[in-house]
Amino acid sequence: MSSDLCEQFIYFIAIPGPVGPTGISGTGSGETGVTGPTGPQGLMGPAGQGTGITGPTGPQGVGQTGPTGQTGPTGPQGVGQTGQTGSTGPQGVGQTGQDGQTGPTGPQGPAGQGTGITGPTGSPGILGLSIVGNAPNANAATLTAQVLNLEAASTGFPGVVTTADQAFSGIKTFMNGIIVTPNVTFGVANLFSNYCIINYGLTSWTGAFSISQNLAIQRVGQMATVFLGNVLNNGSFASILTCSQVFPPEFCPGTADRGGNLPIYNNNLPTLGYFSITQGGVLTVGTADDTSAPNALSPFALTAGGLTGISDCVICYSLY
Repeated sequence: MSSDLCEQFIYFIAIPGPVGPTGISGTGSGETGVTGPTGPQGLMGPAGQGTGITGPTGPQGVGQTGPTGQTGPTGPQGVGQTGQTGSTGPQGVGQTGQDGQTGPTGPQGPAGQGTGITGPTGSPGILGLSIVGNAPNANAATLTAQVLNLEAASTGFPGVVTTADQAFSGIKTFMNGIIVTPNVTFGVANLFSNYCIINYGLTSWTGAFSISQNLAIQRVGQMATVFLGNVLNNGSFASILTCSQVFPPEFCPGTADRGGNLPIYNNNLPTLGYFSITQGGVLTVGTADDTSAPNALSPFALTAGGLTGISDCVICYSLY
């Protein structure tokens, strides 16, 4: 039984039997008589009033675990106490950052008040520049009464190059060549009379036909050499070939025109032609009539379509 239930008790009222006759009083104490039998059960009495005595507690029940209830609402945020400050760590070594951008120019400051103190008087400057002088010195110049004179270079001092004759000391290097007109002397001799070479590149020829080919000339001592490419064309006119490049004095004969033989094509016929170089430096080529005379040249043949001109060759002649 569950401990929360109360057990009800029923009370019965016994009806007493008839009274027997009074016995003779004994002189002593008689033994207690036998208890008579229990009479029949009387009628049910009225229900008892009040609560009966609580019965003993029944054994504890074992119930099954009920389903998990829903999660309750989040409780209020806890307030933690501030922890103790930790000990200072070792000092870090950072790299230097990049330079920041230049900030904008600040506003102009207020104008100064009053005139500043006059500075000391400077040394007198150069007031004029005179013509180049001829008094070489280590400064390559002189200053007289505030007028500057540049001085000419000499064998002992630096200076400027003038239009007059000058002598220089030290080796001079020209990175892009040098052009000298008319002569370059070595000691007392013209350097060009010993050695000179000129590469003209493409040079035009006129007369029998017009064409351009490479041309180069070289001089060693009193011997001149002309290097010719193939000056050839199909079709011609009855004329003498003339080189448009006039040779400089170093390549001109000194006493008379010079000439000689060279290989040519004359209207498809390979043969010997003749060249002439004048004292004025003009080179012409034609067919030879008389090889004994330098200027004995004849025009090329007139027939059109034939190969005409000069084969690859080298011309040599004397400059005496």
